[in-house]
Amino acid sequence: MQYASEVVPVALRPYLTAYVNLCWVIGQLIASGVLRGVLDWQSEWAFRVPFALQCESRLACIYKADETGVWPPLILVPCLFAPDSPWWLVRKGRIDGARNALRRLRTGRSEEEIEQEIAFMQHTNAHEKSVGEGTSYLACFKGVDLRRTEVAMGAWICQNWCGSSFMGWSTYFLERAGLATSNAFTMTIGQYALGAVGTLVSWFLMTYIGRRKLYLSGLSIQTVILIIIGGLGFASRDSMGASWAIGALLLVYTAVYDATVGPVCYAIVAECSSTRLRAKTIVLARIVYNIAGIINFIKMPYFLNADERKSFYVS
Repeated sequence: MQYASEVVPVALRPYLTAYVNLCWVIGQLIASGVLRGVLDWQSEWAFRVPFALQCESRLACIYKADETGVWPPLILVPCLFAPDSPWWLVRKGRIDGARNALRRLRTGRSEEEIEQEIAFMQHTNAHEKSVGEGTSYLACFKGVDLRRTEVAMGAWICQNWCGSSFMGWSTYFLERAGLATSNAFTMTIGQYALGAVGTLVSWFLMTYIGRRKLYLSGLSIQTVILIIIGGLGFASRDSMGASWAIGALLLVYTAVYDATVGPVCYAIVAECSSTRLRAKTIVLARIVYNIAGIINFIKMPYFLNADERKSFYVS
């Protein structure tokens, strides 16, 4: 995400950083399709095929292959030939390398325009050096950079705690709501397909609405949807109308999430930090995001199986 925010022109930055969310959705969509495809298999390959495609390797973790680990080798080759970030090269004092990287990234630009952009990077880098000492992680918690760090952390915490866990548990959640297993898996595929469309829609919404307003609007709409889903949860599991209504609202929730909070969060985190502390700010914010995710992973099974635990204690 840091690389994307530094190598593309400012006008295209929100689209490419928000594209990270689309990558997650594509991986989830493929994984859901694989699971739906093997649902009716009776042999041992019903679980072997998904695990084989999962490819839980170190390479999959590094390159964010998401649920489908077959992609890292395809991503590795282009990465070997990708130019370094010109901002990173300027911070390292490698000005000639930054010029060469810009020539590759800004095809069609004149040498004068390249020099102007290099001069801007040098000026920005020198200014940030003058207003803050060092680029240690401690610097992320000093002065105005503390505010930037708080915004990045808060944006990622809200993304994790806005109810997005229900999308990851959607198949199980829909089954608990009363839908048949086959219908639950089919609804999950539709959910991630809507998520992909939502991410594309977010590119246009960010242009006309803005990051902050879009992010807060998405959180507000999601809150209303989750309250309605929670109310429908009081209906009997034998009520198929309530079950399908919950499934439909979960699809709407996913569309809203992937058009607002999901992709916009990446744009906010990538843009709110200073250029010299961008990598460290993103790292710190991601650590907080992962801690919030651990809490989600612990509490979600209790939420989804609350009635079973209640009956166990009563008996």
